[in-house]
Amino acid sequence: MSIKSEKTNLNSRAFNLLYAIEENKDKLQPPVNNMQLWDDSQFIPMLVGGPNKRRDFHISPSDEFFHQIKGNCYVECINEQGEREIVTVGEGEMFMLPAMVPHSPHRTAGSYGIVIEQKREGKPESVVWYCDNCNHELYKKTMEITDIVSQLKAVIEEFNSNEELQTCDKCGHKLPEAEEWK
Repeated sequence: MSIKSEKTNLNSRAFNLLYAIEENKDKLQPPVNNMQLWDDSQFIPMLVGGPNKRRDFHISPSDEFFHQIKGNCYVECINEQGEREIVTVGEGEMFMLPAMVPHSPHRTAGSYGIVIEQKREGKPESVVWYCDNCNHELYKKTMEITDIVSQLKAVIEEFNSNEELQTCDKCGHKLPEAEEWK
């Protein structure tokens, strides 16, 4: 579903992004905080807001483009050595995340940005949680995404409601409740 606006015509290809943010910020709520801008494109352009309280990582088969409009975004990644690395995308900055890199974007309160992903019909992608203590994989759900907002929300709710999934079978650490990035 695309964002709707009374002051701007979001069905057109040109619109005022600042008006769209103001008119739709009540819809950018946890756990996902995403609103798709157009659904008739080869891309998935999303308006994203903060704060968010997510601890999942996403593994996409295509590159992802981040443009931070207001505030900061912290893209927590699992690098090739299996270690966590945080990329800070500041206000006005852009970042291109390569395909297949596990990542978890965190946004500060009152922040807004654009994320553009390629549609991946027929290509599976994954949502993964890692242990905060030893980086061991706790849970992974691989699926074909047809509705990113509703499917992502369902997987997050599935994980958050199951203590067994949240507990590391390697070191015994239980993933704590996600906190806002401030």
